[in-house]
Amino acid sequence: MIENKFYSVDDFELLCRQLNSKSKKIITFINPFSYTIISKRQDIICNFDMLFVDGALLVHLNNIFFEKKIKRVSFDFSSVANMLFESADKLKFKIALVGGNFEENKSCLEYLSEKYTNIDFSLSRHGFFDTDYEREKYILELKDKNVDIIISGMGTPLQEDFLLETYFKTHATLFITCGGFITQTGISKGEYYWPIINKLGLRWLQRFILHSHVRNRLIKVYPSFVINYLLKGVRK
Repeated sequence: MIENKFYSVDDFELLCRQLNSKSKKIITFINPFSYTIISKRQDIICNFDMLFVDGALLVHLNNIFFEKKIKRVSFDFSSVANMLFESADKLKFKIALVGGNFEENKSCLEYLSEKYTNIDFSLSRHGFFDTDYEREKYILELKDKNVDIIISGMGTPLQEDFLLETYFKTHATLFITCGGFITQTGISKGEYYWPIINKLGLRWLQRFILHSHVRNRLIKVYPSFVINYLLKGVRK
């Protein structure tokens, strides 16, 4: 069951402290939209080591019906992104940040490179591949240049599929999704959420206001998700 792989922020903190370990870890962050997709993908559920819940709605529903209680964990600067980058900076790691369009990726990397000067981000690129050959060539480069961490922000399930492919084809030890982090950081230069929104825990509302795809998800996907999850919880 997918809920068995939900982990807490303390587990992420421990993961960051053990970055120098040679054991491979592949993790993703899910919300009600991606939950609907990933819960039907046994290859993702079975192969991913840890799932973190990014979204108050799913957190609350999980905590009502399941014994294992969780809190929101998101790969952004309002949550755990800085924790990972600071640990990688101390170890002078190579990180490939894959996602966003060309300008978003470039802007994000400029910000991160100034903030974490010991991390080598040179293997990063935007998330669009014109051909399978281009994709394979890039993955081979990640392998040959011994990248340490691969972070993918290409939307679910593309980002999970990309990480699964690189997991088996490269020498990296941490594979992690980041959703819209690259785009958001590229646009905002770090502090994407307005301070009052962060303080009140209304991050979903800001994204609802700013992004049409978020509005579509909340209107079209979330109601059916809530109904299905309630039915699942009651059956349990």
